[in-house]
Amino acid sequence: MASNNFASVENLITRDLCSKQYDDPRLLPCLHTYCFNCINKHHFQCPSCDGIKMTQNDIDSLPSNRMIIDIIELYSK
Repeated sequence: MASNNFASVENLITRDLCSKQYDDPRLLPCLHTYCFNCINKHHFQCPSCDGIKMTQNDIDSLPSNRMIIDIIELYSK
């Protein structure tokens, strides 16, 4: 049972684009989460929605996804 819980947590803290753990996770206006560097590389739009386009100023001001950061910290202990 515990191994299923760990697998679920790993899915929460793993990036869709490169299958690595989130680094500087940011919350997009569409509520998807991507790393700051990943969203910068994808032409300023959400890779999941394909509809949300942002300017550099929008990306720079995206809030950190504190919940994902907290989960990563707990999982790493």
